Amino acid sequence: GDAVIYARVNPRYCRKYLEAQVTACKSFCLSAGWVVKDVIREIAPGVGPKRPKLARLLSNPPSRIVILTQSVLSRFDFALIEQSLARCGCVVTVLDQSQELAGEGGALEDIVDAVSMTCARHYGIKRGALLVEALKKILRNNAL
Repeated sequence: GDAVIYARVNPRYCRKYLEAQVTACKSFCLSAGWVVKDVIREIAPGVGPKRPKLARLLSNPPSRIVILTQSVLSRFDFALIEQSLARCGCVVTVLDQSQELAGEGGALEDIVDAVSMTCARHYGIKRGALLVEALKKILRNNAL
């Protein structure tokens, strides 16, 4: 009955959503009779390798990880991560299967994160950031 809670928000959003995730997960664990061994809070994008706390958690997975939505753990390939963890004896419990989390921008934010990483890799951090800002401006101007 032990569980580790993992909560993550994109740096673009208010940190109050991080605590809302933790509160919801703690309440769920309490109602299920699980003991919360650890709560891991991370402020990081939903894609890419820059999530050191998640990397540390996955390097030695607990018997259960509790998350609010799948996108907290991974925007893409959640099923693959879940299957890999299951083979290590770790169950991933997702509280909200609807994939909606207040404050998160969804697909558009995923695209911006992916483009940001790609531009930073190919053009460097400063020039990449300028290209991403130009893309955001185009998207805002052409929004319906």
